[in-house]
Amino acid sequence: MLTKEKVADIFKSIVRIFPGMPSYQEREGLRAQDKVIRTQLASRLTEQVERVGEITAELTNRAILKPLASLERLARKLMRLADTLRFASY
Repeated sequence: MLTKEKVADIFKSIVRIFPGMPSYQEREGLRAQDKVIRTQLASRLTEQVERVGEITAELTNRAILKPLASLERLARKLMRLADTLRFASY
């Protein structure tokens, strides 16, 4: 009976016959890893945007208005960076 590992080994052997196929699979694997990393980074940046929003709300409640423009600019830049990472092409 063939196990999953044996079937995978057979497919790997067959793939090696075709020129360029192993390097194609490596690139696809790298793209998948890249997407995971970019998604995680974008999520962390989005969390920081939310944190900046909380700080902005707290400062507004305390009537400390001077840093609000800078915080809003920071939030926009962080969001733009998160979107760039999240929707980057390969």
